[in-house]
This record gives sequence, C-alpha cells and structure tokens, in this order.
Amino acid sequence: MDSKTLIKNAEKKSIYKEFNSLVSHGQAHRKFIYASREKRTSCIKIGQTNNLKQRLGQMNTFSYYGFKYLTWHEFEGDTYGLERRIKHSFAKLDVNHGKGTEMFRIVGTDKELIRIFDAIVLNNMKELIKKYSSKKAQQDAENFAKFNSPRQLNLLRK
Repeated sequence: MDSKTLIKNAEKKSIYKEFNSLVSHGQAHRKFIYASREKRTSCIKIGQTNNLKQRLGQMNTFSYYGFKYLTWHEFEGDTYGLERRIKHSFAKLDVNHGKGTEMFRIVGTDKELIRIFDAIVLNNMKELIKKYSSKKAQQDAENFAKFNSPRQLNLLRK
C-alpha cells in the first residue's frame, strides 16, 4: 500500500473503536510514545520510554545503521494500552511487520511517516480518553477507596 493511501486510512476515525479490549487496566504512567526510523531502511520502530535520549542509545546498539526519531508524543495514562493500540492500528492498515511486533516496513518520506503515526496516535488517544472519561475515572477512584479502606481490609482479615 502506498503512503498516501496509508495516510488517508490512518486519518479515518472508525478503525480505532474496536480496540477497547487493548487496555491494560494498570496504573497510569507518563511516558513518551515514539516512532523512530532505522537509517537507510524503510523500517520504523514504535515504542515507549521515560527517557528519549537513553532509549535512542539503546536502539542504536542493535542496529547496523542507527535510528533517528521521527516523532514522539508525551502521554499520561494507560501508556501500555496506547502502545498496543498503535501497533494494532498499523497491523489493521496492512503495514508489513519487520522483526517482532514493534517494527514495521513502510515506504515513504519521513514527513509522510510522521503524518501516519501522528494520526494513529491522536485518534487512539481520543478513543482512550472517551473510554476513560472523567466519570469513569471518578468511579474507579471511588471503587479503589471503597475496597482499599482500612475498614474493608479489617473485614477481609477476619
């Protein structure tokens, strides 16, 4: 599939609604979600990190040509769920996998790849925010307080 078709499909809002099962229900984290490109190849790597500079150094140790960041977004919330949703979105767009599940082969300019990645990330973020609206977050907090209160813990010990 050419990059123009990928951009068009990545910007469609309908492909992100079916990934609601891809959330981790874990703790919220603040991390960077990134797309990097292996130099001289059509491979991009998708991942997350706390430290962009350190992660780039780690990636360059297992690459012949080295990596460069195309783009990144800082996200606070279910970063693991967001990363999974992004990878599934690329798979849904029929982007060829490289090594493992985080490498994808896409032919296109850096600008086109950034546009594809940004559209996928932003649309997945919107869906996650819809799924975990403030009402849902408030209910989760109330349940946490209710089931983790000292009174409740004392009942469980008996």
